[in-house]
Amino acid sequence: MANKATNFIKQYFFMLALAATFVGFSAFKLVDDPESGWYALTITSGEDGSLPEHQEINPNRLNEEPEGDCDRLNRKDVVCAIQLTFSEDATTMPTTVQDAIDDPEVTPGSYTWSEEDPE
Repeated sequence: MANKATNFIKQYFFMLALAATFVGFSAFKLVDDPESGWYALTITSGEDGSLPEHQEINPNRLNEEPEGDCDRLNRKDVVCAIQLTFSEDATTMPTTVQDAIDDPEVTPGSYTWSEEDPE
């Protein structure tokens, strides 16, 4: 009986290895590549909002370009959205504007600013 199991494994080893490889590499495609567009920003609590390393990027792309007061959580005159353009090779979403600046696959574009203080 053990001999039959060994023969079965030997016969189908390469097919099993191929199937495992296919499943393994397919798992990487389950995560969508980032899309170019506008992204909301949040300033790290208590930090200087003018510094890119304190401007956190929300990974969910905005449906349209923000107009006027795009973020009621940020203080007046604080950046609250950024336009990002990703190359075809981009696979990861930057977490801060500084990460986007440092990433050769991402081009940071225009900013939008809060126009009023939060209520």
